[in-house]
Amino acid sequence: EIALPEKTYADGAPVGHFFTQLMGRVNAIAGVQSAGAVSQMPLTDSYTSGSVYFADSSIPNIPRLPGAANLPYMEVDQRSATPGYFQAMQIPLVRGRLLSPADDARAPFVAVVDANFAQRFWPHGDAIGQRVAVDSIPGAKAPAPRWRTIVGVVGHVKHYGLDTEGREQIYLPHEQPLFGSFTPRDMTLAV
Repeated sequence: EIALPEKTYADGAPVGHFFTQLMGRVNAIAGVQSAGAVSQMPLTDSYTSGSVYFADSSIPNIPRLPGAANLPYMEVDQRSATPGYFQAMQIPLVRGRLLSPADDARAPFVAVVDANFAQRFWPHGDAIGQRVAVDSIPGAKAPAPRWRTIVGVVGHVKHYGLDTEGREQIYLPHEQPLFGSFTPRDMTLAV
């Protein structure tokens, strides 16, 4: 686990750049088949959850947020991940694509969800191409969701224990900031 000091690494680009360089160096080590990093490693005491808002207003049986365009939302597990994390952890790609180095702060914002997330919210449809938000557009005059397009569906990970199914999961590219310019400084490597 690596925890970058806040004093040296402010939010945003410097943090993302550090982990991009680190993962490049780790992946270049002889014998390493794949490596990535994640903000909360499974089967540890580390977890983060938060609300995910859905652009698809036809999703039944979930709460709606009054005053925010009556958007449907749900509490799910949220993780920030680097490219290579799913391969290193052998989390299978079910549909679409995984996170890539192109998913940086300049690219359209994207997300990868687990199969339980896709099945719960689009049981008769396709999660790929759906839009979700975990934060608002920074500096907007009125709160407005910062939409991310779902580009991939991966297998579900039993994060809390092998005997616990756990919540639905969303993975966000580490290089794409959250809540303004925040980029997680604490990441755990998977090699």
